[in-house]
Amino acid sequence: MLPYWVLFMIPALYALGDVKKNFQLRKVTSWDINWYFIITVISLMVGFRYQVGGDWDSYLDKLESVSFGFKEALLESGDPGYNLINWLSLFFGGIFVVNFVCGLIFTLGLVLFCRTLPFPWLAITVAIPYLVIVVSMGYSRQAVAIGISMMALASLNQRKLQQNIIYSSIAVLFHSSAIIMLPFYALSIKTKRWILLPILAVLGLLIYQFLIASKVDSFTEGYLYSFYSSSGAKIRVWMNAVPSILFLIFRNKFPISNSEKQFWTLMALGGILTIFVLQVSTSSTAVDRVALYWIPIQLYVFSWLPLVLRKNLDPKITTYFIVIYYAIIQFVWLFYADTAFAWLPYQFYFFGVW
Repeated sequence: MLPYWVLFMIPALYALGDVKKNFQLRKVTSWDINWYFIITVISLMVGFRYQVGGDWDSYLDKLESVSFGFKEALLESGDPGYNLINWLSLFFGGIFVVNFVCGLIFTLGLVLFCRTLPFPWLAITVAIPYLVIVVSMGYSRQAVAIGISMMALASLNQRKLQQNIIYSSIAVLFHSSAIIMLPFYALSIKTKRWILLPILAVLGLLIYQFLIASKVDSFTEGYLYSFYSSSGAKIRVWMNAVPSILFLIFRNKFPISNSEKQFWTLMALGGILTIFVLQVSTSSTAVDRVALYWIPIQLYVFSWLPLVLRKNLDPKITTYFIVIYYAIIQFVWLFYADTAFAWLPYQFYFFGVW
């Protein structure tokens, strides 16, 4: 359990130092050794974990299923990006290569997104308890898709719409559920709508036709009609709903562009909507998995909050509250979550575990 707390404390200490230095951080331009350090630490912990994560055995089966050839690997289960990594890893070291490559892509997306926020180290601290420890170490395919989606979000924050579209499309290659983000990007477009909206529409149709259509029946049967239930799903959707509500309350105090504000307003409404969808859905697992794409709103809102509330509350106090809040979340998950046993103890491949 100690490695998880060390992983949490590293960005937390940086976050507490950030708020003391500068209250006007918006975009970090320099890549100093601290960023390379956190990328290395997270990537190694995610990539070289051993028998950590609830789906460990299923990913071993996945690796074996793509061993029949290159063509079969690309066509297997409709996630060609992830399948290609699996197929290539057969020649270079197996599951640990898969996990490391996925962990590195995820971590790069996380860091690139957080570096566009006012207090990037605070955003990374917010990400550690659930997005990093649970999602990236438990759901490899979807974690890569979320990582690339965060690259798309970074492009959106920097008003680079072309990059946003490219990253969004690549994310779907790793997990088809990432297509859910395309409508939010489309609805937030303010400039060149007559060009970009038709492009996104055609792109969405192509993605659906070639990557998703063949999986609709299995998804419907596997999630919607099977009454699958995820323990803790209600807590997790509320973790997204809280910052969503905060954003809607204080949205006019966020000094951001209109397109960025519109996008995060839509995301906030979606985050709140998942609470009601969860109440009527026959499968909390389906809602739980889709809600993973809303986790970045936690990073976004809580990174802005010390600045947004600074006229009423000292940014240092706000930062301390956020760090303590997420430390409590990590504590509760590690000690009380029904599935935490699959993450405990943390085992690192190179420390004598073969």
